[in-house]
Amino acid sequence: HPIKMYGISKLAVAIYTKEIARRTKQEDVVVCAVHPGVANTNLFRHVPWYFNMILSPLLYTIFKRPLDGAQCLLHCILSDDLVSGGYYQECKLFHASKQAE
Repeated sequence: HPIKMYGISKLAVAIYTKEIARRTKQEDVVVCAVHPGVANTNLFRHVPWYFNMILSPLLYTIFKRPLDGAQCLLHCILSDDLVSGGYYQECKLFHASKQAE
């Protein structure tokens, strides 16, 4: 199921980030995972035209603009007070599931 696979991929990113942070603890490196949220990008450019017609109202009303989706990434690049191994969402440290610990 695609939704389940998406969740598993997000869990894998969180686990991988924590492992890289553990391995680079002695170095001057901060490792973070970033969830930009759902942004209106051209991700759907290869889906059938009728699917885009149905999805278009959501793309422009609910989804973030690409610039807004980039804010969390920019925050993590520019901030000095991040937790290495952290998972950031909406420019804040987000506590992932216990499976990611």
